[in-house]
Order: sequence, then C-alpha cells, then structure tokens
Amino acid sequence: MKKLFTILMLVLLTVGLMAQKNKSLPTIRICATDDIHQQKMNTDSEYAQSYNELESLVNKFVSENPNGLSSKAVVTIPVVFHVVLTSAQFTSFPDSRITEQMTVLNRDYAGLNTHSMGAFSSTLKSNTELQFCLAAVNPTGGATNGIEKKILATSQTWGTSSTIKHTSQGGLDSWDANRYLNIWVCNLGGGLCGYALYPTAPLSNEYGLVCHYQYVGVTGASAPFNLGGTTTHEIGHCFNLKHIWADAAGCSPDDLISDTPPQDQENYGTPSSPLYDACSTTSPGVMFMNFMDYVDDVAYTNFTPGQKTRIQACFQAGGPLYNLSLSNACTGGSTAPVAAFTGTPTAVNVGGTVTYSSQSTGTIASYSWSFPGGTPATSTSAGPVTVTYNTAGVYNATLTVGTPTNTLTKTSYITVTSCGTSGYNLNFECNADFDITFSPWTVNDVDLGLTYGIEDASANSYVFNHSGEAMAYLAFNPASTVPTLSTDAELQPHAGLRFGACMNALTASAPNNDWLISPKVQLGTGSTFTMWVKTYTNQWGLERYKVGVSTTNNSPASFTIISTGGASGYEEAPITWTQKTYSLSSYNNQQVHIGINCVSNDAFIFMVDDININTTLTGLSVVPEVQMINLFPNPASESAYVDITSIGNKEVSIEVYDMFGKQQKVVVSNEATNLRKIDLKGLSTGVYITKIITSLGEKIEKLIVY
Repeated sequence: MKKLFTILMLVLLTVGLMAQKNKSLPTIRICATDDIHQQKMNTDSEYAQSYNELESLVNKFVSENPNGLSSKAVVTIPVVFHVVLTSAQFTSFPDSRITEQMTVLNRDYAGLNTHSMGAFSSTLKSNTELQFCLAAVNPTGGATNGIEKKILATSQTWGTSSTIKHTSQGGLDSWDANRYLNIWVCNLGGGLCGYALYPTAPLSNEYGLVCHYQYVGVTGASAPFNLGGTTTHEIGHCFNLKHIWADAAGCSPDDLISDTPPQDQENYGTPSSPLYDACSTTSPGVMFMNFMDYVDDVAYTNFTPGQKTRIQACFQAGGPLYNLSLSNACTGGSTAPVAAFTGTPTAVNVGGTVTYSSQSTGTIASYSWSFPGGTPATSTSAGPVTVTYNTAGVYNATLTVGTPTNTLTKTSYITVTSCGTSGYNLNFECNADFDITFSPWTVNDVDLGLTYGIEDASANSYVFNHSGEAMAYLAFNPASTVPTLSTDAELQPHAGLRFGACMNALTASAPNNDWLISPKVQLGTGSTFTMWVKTYTNQWGLERYKVGVSTTNNSPASFTIISTGGASGYEEAPITWTQKTYSLSSYNNQQVHIGINCVSNDAFIFMVDDININTTLTGLSVVPEVQMINLFPNPASESAYVDITSIGNKEVSIEVYDMFGKQQKVVVSNEATNLRKIDLKGLSTGVYITKIITSLGEKIEKLIVY
C-alpha cells in the first residue's frame, strides 16, 4: 500500500487541543457535567435543595462507614443505550461498539483496568462491586437487547441541550431511571466528550449520561478517547463522583474523597508518574490516572476505596439509586441461552492478564469457562474472570452456558508474547503501544524535529499516539493504529507485537539525530551487540543508522562509533528484516552504554527490533540518574522548575524550543539549590520542548504553557 505523509501537529487552544483532520474532535477531554450542575444550582431551587440533601446523605454515610460497607454483594445495573445518529454515522457505529463499552465498564468498575498506577499503591485501585448489563426487558415487558436507535435525516449537533432526552424534541425518551441507567449516544459537537447528571432525588426523566458517539466503545472509536474511558468517567458523575480537582483552582475545595490527593487543576494527555502540582508536591504526587481526571483513555486506571464508599452511599436503602440496585431488567422471559464473550486484551506479554466478560444472552443457569494455557484454567463464575498467561503461545478460550447448554470456542484467540526489557535486551514487548520511553533504556532526540505521520493513498490519516511529534523512537504496533495497519506486510515487527520505529524528521535538509541508548552494563569477554533492522520502504532511499559505545555516560557526544560506516559514516538498513552483529571485544570487562543512532535523511521509518547485548557477565544495568530529573508544574503558566536532586548540585543548561525547533529560552545555572527556575513570561500558549543538559547526559521533556 502506498503511503503519503502528513504533519499531525497539536495546536494548544484555550478551549482545547483540536485534531488536525477534524476540528470537531478534541484531543483533550472536555466534560460539561460541572457546567450543567452549576447552572442548575443557580437557577433551579428544587434541584439545589435536592443536591444539598444528597450531599448530607452521602456525608453521613461516609462518616458512619469510613471504610465502606463490608458486604461483597455485587450490584448489577441494567443499562439502555439511546443512539441518535444519521445513517452515515451508524455505519461507523455498529452494536459491537456498545458491547465493547459494556466490557470496559465491567472491567473498570471491577478494578481490573491494567494501566499503571505509577507511584501509587495498587491498594488504591478499588473494585466498586458494581457491574453492568444490557437490559433484557423493556419498560413494557417486551424483550430488548438494551439498544434503541433513531435515525436522523440530517446531521446535527446536540451540545448540552436536554432535547436529546425527549422524543418529542427530536431525541429519545428515557426509560424509567429507577430501573435503567440511561445512556444517550449522539453527535455532541463543539469538542464535547460527554456529560452527566448527579443522582438527585427523585430521579428525573433526564437522569443519566450523554456521550459523543465517537468515544463510545473501542474498535473504530477516535483516539485518544478510544478505550471506553469517557463512559466510565461520566457514569462516575451519575454515581455522585466529582472531578478529582473539584472544578476549582487551588487546593480547596477538593473532591471530598479522603484518599485522592489534593489537586490544583485537571491533567491532560498521558503524564508520567509521579506528577506534582502546587497541592501535591511530594511523591506519589497527584492521581492523574483516576477515572475522574481528564487524561487520555490509555492513562485511565482506577477508582479509589474512598470513591467506592461515596458510590455506595447512593445505593444504600434510602439513597437515590437504591431502587436501581433492585432492578430485574437484566433478566427477561425464559429464553434459550446463547454463549458470547470477550477477552480484553487479546494480546499480552508473558505474565500478563486477560479479563473475560460474558455477553451471553437468554436464561443462563450456569457458566463453564475453559482457558488453555491460563491460570486459572477453568472457572464457573459469571465473570468477569481474570486469567494470567505465563507461557508464550497462541491459545483458545471457551464458554459454555446452560441449561440447555450452548458453547462458544474462540480459536487462536489469545496471543502471549515474551517480553524483554532488561539493560541487556529490548524487544519493545514490555511497552504499551506507541510508548516513546523504554526504561531502563533511554532516548535522546537531539534534532528535536517534528516527524512524519502516516496517510493512506486518499490522504486519510492513520491515528496513533505521538504521531507527528518531535521524538526519537516509539514502540510501534501496526495492529493498534486507527484504522489498523495490520495488513501492511512491510510494517510488521520482526517478532511479537511491536518494534522500535524512528520516524523521519520533516526537515529534508537536516537528517535525524535520534538515539536509543542502553543503561550502563557490565561486559565480560567475547561480547557482541546484535539487533534486527529494516527499512520500511526504499521509495526514498534506505534508512541510515550508526552504532556506538560509551565508557563514560549516555550523552551522544561521548559515543565511539563501531558500525562499519566509521565515525563520519553510516550503515543502511535493508528492505527486509536483517540481523546485525557488532563485536564488543575492545571493551572486555568494562562498563559501557550501547547506543543506536538513527541518522536517516528524508526517508520514512527506520525499524529496529530484538536488541541484545550478549556477554559472559551481566550486571550494573541501572536507570541513569539524569532520567530522574523532574520538570514541574506541567502544564505551567509564568514559570516552571527543574528538579535535579537525582544528579546533585551540578551545572545545568536548559533550552526551550517551540514545536518548529526555534529556540525560545536558555537557562544556564549553577545555583546552590537543586531547583532551576525557567521564566516562561513572554511565551505564547502552546507546546514546547525542554532540553535539560547536564554533565551526565541530557533529558528531553515536553512542556505545556497556558
């Protein structure tokens, strides 16, 4: 397939980051829940009284049950989706998007989301004891699949208008809010991801949540909100959870949850942990990965035990959602069972887990699961069931439901891949898709150039995280782009799911200068360095690279080139995967860094995979201290600080570049403090690249100025 190229640049606006191709799609999360709440509090006295009564009820419950209810009974909530779209929009929104979303909800509310908790304890990832099902019976007693649809003759955007919730006004009426959780799906427009109403009693015929259709489900959903996190977030509001920063600047008021750290403002994108702000200045920092923050779906992780207790207050006897907890709308008349299930994810590394959720229909008396190669190997639970895979391979999964019994086997459903990320090897399988850091290996984007994205022959963009950004290498998974590139035979890993990709810099006159560097490792004798390399396409020439060794530090200037091109030359990567081997005999018994330097000039994608340092001794594989340097706050306004505690009080040079590579600020400091201040006054709102230069090496950080 012929590829064209595009710059997928992010432009920071005061109302949000807008995607280049479709300016109606935000790249930062926008939720209107608090705006609607404040408007109601100011204009609707009955709502204000009901909300204040809700808060009194919740506060009383929390004070009497500081650790929540001890009961482990799971509450299953019937859900109905009211989908209002045009025929054209429905073509990209099949029912499978909704079943995927249900799987995500059951995973997230069961505390089974596998994303990282960063510096926080895993004990702060709570199972809320809530599960969700698509309604099996409608309000009149008839059978339903929990999805009702309305086809619009012409496209329209709904914004925060309640008309979407009324058939007479062009939308669809809610079902009884005491029996169903109502979810409206439509084209919200205006960069809005979704909004919800708090559960004020009595529940109104508008209670529920509204989501933009492009952020519901997974397959075909729009990045960076393509993992179902928007619906998880908005349902949190329906259960009386506030945004984690309480929609107010400063450290007070907060979200009224004791185990979520105080937070000054919302967070966007995919921050690194620990992340600090003015309210949480020490580790573990702010809990940006919480479902009630604004980060991308790929960073969402948890509800806390404190949030669970606040949710439980709404479902207690006398609470506004008590009747919903008793609803039997998940079960209809007696019908023959049909087995159906999903596993998430379907590709993991050795030691990874897959969460299986039943989507079976009919009257089900029993469940029987079989997971060859997994632990547990069998289960009789209704699910979700979490299975661990400890051996690489491809595995089936089977679910039998009854009685009478019905069986579904998914053949070759789960792929388990070995993972290597020590100081002596890197195969990118331990990384999340499109990661741009590979600890304990480091990267150094010396050229700081924006990079090519990928388009098809019709100039339609393939969407993936970090596309078009200034970066060195990323863990590229062709199966995870939107749309998928899994059918492009020339863009597949040497093995496994991912490979390292160095995307070419946009400036044709300046070649890449991108480094991938091992931590310091101890060599024995007879050592070699091996890797597999490939050029994606030779339409613009073969990709160029060098290999170097440093016995001092991981700064690019310290490397001695050992590849055959010599100090000023380079090697070319073949068009097919080829293993390259380099002798390290000149460095017997020494401690070294190994670096791969991509120096391609106006080509496209340098591909590298299965990197190994082979030696008779192993040891001293550490994360360089320079990588522990911290830039905060981020985003920042008038000033930011660089904390160099990890390297001691050393001379530091800090350079700030805009996204076009133009230098904006230079700070040279040797102060008797471990903090270095960057004055941001005079800089326009936007995204900048901060280059922190020390005697031990360099670190590149992005900085958002607002």
